[in-house]
Amino acid sequence: MKCELKQLIANRPEVDRTRANYHVFYAPLPALKQIESSLGYHGYRQRNRTVDLTQSIEHPYYASLGALDDFTDEFIAWAYDRQRECDPLNSPYYLDCLYGIATGRPSSDLETKFSIATSTGELRLTEIEAAYKYFVLDADTQTTDE
Repeated sequence: MKCELKQLIANRPEVDRTRANYHVFYAPLPALKQIESSLGYHGYRQRNRTVDLTQSIEHPYYASLGALDDFTDEFIAWAYDRQRECDPLNSPYYLDCLYGIATGRPSSDLETKFSIATSTGELRLTEIEAAYKYFVLDADTQTTDE
């Protein structure tokens, strides 16, 4: 009975516990490991990195690929492939993302993946926009070649 009463009081809001002069001296265990396991990414491999608190938030290329900046090169390459597969119209932008991440890390594996993609004839979005600017055309135009 006494244990049940302690549990009931512990579940009350902080204001009620303060009025009753009752303090809870236990810390609940975080469920982060169970949440990560249920989402399927508990224990994924991360690259080692030093956190610089003066630096701004992570680069948007990671978010565009649906990745985090502590993903390994293998996971970044996988995220790039999945984004291209799911959204083929924006493949040039995803190639820009891969290039930006590969040069920013620097990662020879991602640079190799980028080189293979460009050797098959894929173009980056910045290259496409530069070609439109060269011919003084608007990239958003819907006109045909005629």
